[in-house]
Amino acid sequence: MEKEKLHRFFAGTTSIQEGMDIRAWMEASEENKRIFYKERKLFDALMVHDDQTTNNCISTKRIPKIIRQWLKIASVIILTLTINYLYQEYKSENEVIAMNTVSVPAGQRTNITLPDGTNVWLNARTTLQYPVTFSQKQRTVFLKGEAYLGQRIFLVGKLSFKRIA
Repeated sequence: MEKEKLHRFFAGTTSIQEGMDIRAWMEASEENKRIFYKERKLFDALMVHDDQTTNNCISTKRIPKIIRQWLKIASVIILTLTINYLYQEYKSENEVIAMNTVSVPAGQRTNITLPDGTNVWLNARTTLQYPVTFSQKQRTVFLKGEAYLGQRIFLVGKLSFKRIA
């Protein structure tokens, strides 16, 4: 029997007919059985040797120790910066903002300038509430009454007063 055919049989790549032929050949005599098992041991030894060679190749391609150290340091820095950024975003959302309030009595009009340089005209019986400094993301003012805010875009909220008894 050919060694190549036996090795394909051991690897499981032979056809059904070839497998049946090899089995019949092996069972035909004791000498054939001895040759079959001898080739099987050789095949197994080659497979183990190939696995060890593959493992050695993989281990030689491992990342050097200094690069692993730098990767650890970089990951700690990135994690620290990410946590700091998220904390700053959370803090800025929950921050209490100091507000200025301007109220115009009946029969008068008032002209004021906001911290960003916007010129605002307030009509009679109007109240405008705006922060001492505007954030970089948006400019929010609260208005009750009538006002001309110029050509700039503002987020205008309805100003409501609560009476505390």
